[in-house]
Amino acid sequence: MQHCEAQAVSRRYRSVRSHLSSSPAAPDSKHTRLGGRLRSAELSAVSRIPRRTVRCADSLQGDALGGNAGGVREEGAAVAAGTAVGGGTAPGSEWESSEAAGGQGAEQVEGPRLACPVCLRALHVSFAGKHRAFSMQSAPSARLQCEPCRRTYSARTGFADLVLTAGVTQYVEPPLPSRSETFKNPLVSFAYERGWRQSFAGFGFPGPDEEFLMAQRLFNAQKGGLLVDLSCGSGLFTRRFAASQDWSHVVAADLSPAMLEQTAQYIRDDPLITDQQSGISLLRVDVSRLPFPSGSVDAIHAGAALHCWPSPSLAMAEISRVLRPGGKFVATTILLPKAPFADDLFKPLRKQVSMSQQLPFRYWEAEEVEELMELAGLEKYTCDIRNQYIMLSADKPTRR
Repeated sequence: MQHCEAQAVSRRYRSVRSHLSSSPAAPDSKHTRLGGRLRSAELSAVSRIPRRTVRCADSLQGDALGGNAGGVREEGAAVAAGTAVGGGTAPGSEWESSEAAGGQGAEQVEGPRLACPVCLRALHVSFAGKHRAFSMQSAPSARLQCEPCRRTYSARTGFADLVLTAGVTQYVEPPLPSRSETFKNPLVSFAYERGWRQSFAGFGFPGPDEEFLMAQRLFNAQKGGLLVDLSCGSGLFTRRFAASQDWSHVVAADLSPAMLEQTAQYIRDDPLITDQQSGISLLRVDVSRLPFPSGSVDAIHAGAALHCWPSPSLAMAEISRVLRPGGKFVATTILLPKAPFADDLFKPLRKQVSMSQQLPFRYWEAEEVEELMELAGLEKYTCDIRNQYIMLSADKPTRR
């Protein structure tokens, strides 16, 4: 009964909001006051629903919510309290709550939904100014909080630092394999588009422009949604996705602060997208612990990255978790070179050598990559192989 009551009030509230958005009524009109009373009644009704009931209702409505229920059902108490949680507030809501935001002003009501890397619950995002979405423009004034973990994440540098060790002063994480640590070097970030990436032509990579067009064709069904350019490097593809204007928001995500700083510089200098910074976000992330609620991302791209990840299986599990049902993963990587003769005889040795932690890349067998997608629960696998270059794609099933 309580759940039905909440749904009925919610429908009435949305009806009034819809009427208000199309009506020139003054702010102090009776419709506005009615909308406020209905909102209060809705929140009151929701707050009386047992937590188990909320979870069940969210599970039943998961498809209707576009796969976002996983992130919402864990934040039942926060929603009932009227808190904007990582953009989870109903679209079109435009109220400010300085008290709920710790005196920070406007709360996020659109843009990418972000999650705490510790508990994976949606972050409370608020801004000192009038911004409504987390982006490059709003990041310096943003405050990202996880109340259950009592952690606040910084975005003052222009990108949100959303790794587990963000802000540590004493703890030191053991170093990653050289294939991951290399890209933290500012010299590498500077050189990446000044010769480094061009050398991939020797593996058969057709070049960024053609790779981008290939990826865009594979993403055709997901266009209009949220795209995450994972392990974005210097933003080589981030800029192309943003310039296409085919996406509601583009997130550039990487573990390396140096790469993110280089990405930001390139975006500011690019005349095609310099005025689109409100639609681009920069995040520092660990690919094995992605800071997004479950089922909240439409498309994930990882260009020339899979061979650099410390644990590809953990990364793919996270990618599968954050993709919405029907979402797509597209990636490029490097295959093992073929022996000029007796390839099957030398394959075990080549594979063992390719796994060395000291090599700059981990080389793949085509069959390995396909199995990795299956292990992550993805389907509809496709691939395009040219020499050692492979572009692959796989979809999150629409139903589990």
